[in-house]
Amino acid sequence: MAGHLAEMAALAAPDDAGVHRVHAEVFSARAAGEPSLMARGIFAWAAAESRKRSWRPAGRLRGVRRARRGALPSDGGSRPRGSWSAS
Repeated sequence: MAGHLAEMAALAAPDDAGVHRVHAEVFSARAAGEPSLMARGIFAWAAAESRKRSWRPAGRLRGVRRARRGALPSDGGSRPRGSWSAS
C-alpha cells in the first residue's frame, strides 16, 4: 500500500523534492524485502530515479532556462529568438 501511495504522490507532484525523498525510501525498502531479482532491480531503479529528483529545488523545471528580463514583448509582437530554450 505504501508503494502505491508513494507512486501516486510522485506522479501528482513531480517537482516536489520531499515527495521524492519518501518515494525513494519506500521503494528502497521494497527492493530490500523482495525475493525476486527482477522486482528488486525495478524497485531499486525507481528509488534511484527519485533520489536524483529529491535534491532539486522545488519549482525548478528540468531543462528549461529562465528568460532574460524584458525578453517577452509587451506589444504582442514576435518574441526575440533564443529568449526561451530547452537544454
